[in-house]
Amino acid sequence: MIVDFHTHILPEQIVKDPKGFAMRDDYFGFLSMATPANHTKQFFVTYKEALEQMNKDGVDKIVIQGWPFLSHEYCVMQNDYVLEAMKAYPDRIIGFCVVNPNDGINAQREVKRCIQAGMAGVGELDPYGQSFSLGDDSFLRICDLCMDFDVPISLHISEPVGAFYFGKSDVPLNDYVHLIMAKPLLKVILAHWGGGLPFYELMPEISKAFTNVYYDTAASPLICSPQVYMSTINLVGHRKILFGTDYPLLLYPQSEKQPDFITMINEIRTQIESKEALDDVLGRNALRLLGLLKEGGDKTCSYPMLDRGE
Repeated sequence: MIVDFHTHILPEQIVKDPKGFAMRDDYFGFLSMATPANHTKQFFVTYKEALEQMNKDGVDKIVIQGWPFLSHEYCVMQNDYVLEAMKAYPDRIIGFCVVNPNDGINAQREVKRCIQAGMAGVGELDPYGQSFSLGDDSFLRICDLCMDFDVPISLHISEPVGAFYFGKSDVPLNDYVHLIMAKPLLKVILAHWGGGLPFYELMPEISKAFTNVYYDTAASPLICSPQVYMSTINLVGHRKILFGTDYPLLLYPQSEKQPDFITMINEIRTQIESKEALDDVLGRNALRLLGLLKEGGDKTCSYPMLDRGE
């Protein structure tokens, strides 16, 4: 089974007029609109369009991460749309709840509402774009809610070195370490390879503290070489890595005109030779984390090679 743990969809009114919406949410506009400084590769899709691409590329399930909107109103609008998608395709679409922790009690109530309605986690929250600290009481209360409901939280994080790009976070990696050490029972997904934090799991104290930390592969082709898959497996093991594309971000702008899933899937297949590791990264780790695959359960997964265009 193939599970993409990091995708984004948007309500139809935003997909039809992203420029108009960008005028109403500054960070959405900052990330998504092409300007002379930002040659964006971001596309926008509804859940029906995402499902069409899933069927074409052989993806069984997707986890929808919310856009890190600034306003509570837009977070609620996004969550309502994801709940609609989950209801329409309960076997294919899994939703995460997005809030801005700065909204305090309203954000906490929204997390409760969404989890009680069937969402599987919280995220993708972005301390950089949404302007909150990982030490803020309002954010830590959301972390406590995640532990109470036994669901993971997904956090945007970026590598602290290299070229600047729109959406590259300047939040210090140590802030994430402090959070994880303060909340050892919190299940944390650090997006985009954890900004390089897997390397620090070579330190025994970090490895021990990071027992409940997972790393997703979202946007990997845009930020690092394919060697990252085996390098990270060698650092932390294959059971801590979650396949994610950041769909519908265009991951291969030199060779693609439209976003898909299969190009990155096939790249991963060329890098990970072990079937057990490949099965875990492409799907089983996600199912375990979400409680959809118990230890000792069915361990057979099939990944037929698909060519682009099939």
